[in-house]
Amino acid sequence: MVRTWACGPHWFAVEHEAERRGHAGSIARGQELQRQVTGLQAQLDSNQAAFSRDLGKSKQAVQDAVARGDAAERKAMLEVDQERQTRLKAEKLLEKFREQALESKVQARDAALKQAQEIGSLKSLLASAETARDSLNEEKAEAHAHVKRLEREPSEAVQRSARLDAEAITVRAMMPRPTLAIERRLKRMLR
Repeated sequence: MVRTWACGPHWFAVEHEAERRGHAGSIARGQELQRQVTGLQAQLDSNQAAFSRDLGKSKQAVQDAVARGDAAERKAMLEVDQERQTRLKAEKLLEKFREQALESKVQARDAALKQAQEIGSLKSLLASAETARDSLNEEKAEAHAHVKRLEREPSEAVQRSARLDAEAITVRAMMPRPTLAIERRLKRMLR
C-alpha cells in the first residue's frame, strides 16, 4: 500500500492518536509481561526453596541411612568376632577334655596292667599258700580280700573314663556353630 502524505492538522492528530494508542498498548503489554515475570520469579523462588528443603531432607535421610548401615556393619562384625572367640574357647575346652580323657584312659590302662600283674602274683602266692593251708590260713584270707579290692578298682577307673568321654561329647554338642544368616550378612556387606 502506498502511503501518501497528506498535509493538515487533522492528519497529524490522527497519526498522533494512533501512535499514542500503540505506545499505550506497548506499555500495557510491558506491564503485563512484568507482572508475569514477577509471578514466575516468585514461583521460581518458591520452587527453589521447596527443592532446597527436599534436598536437605534427602541429604539427611542418606546420612542417616549411611550411619545406620555403618552401625549395623559394626554390630555384625562384633557379633562375628564374639562368636569366633566363643568357638575358640569351646575348642580349647574340648581339647582340654580330650587330653584329660586320654590321660584318664592311659592311667586306667596302666592301673589295670599293674593290677593284673598284682593279681597274677597274688594268685601265684595263693596257689603256694594252698599247699600250706594249715599253717597259712590267715594269710590266705587276707590275700583273697586284697584280690577282691584290686578287682573292683579297675572297674571304677573304667567308669571314670566313660564319664569323661560323655562330658567331652556333651561339650562338643554344645559348641556354637556360626549361623548361616550371619555368614550371609557378612558376604553381602563385603561386596
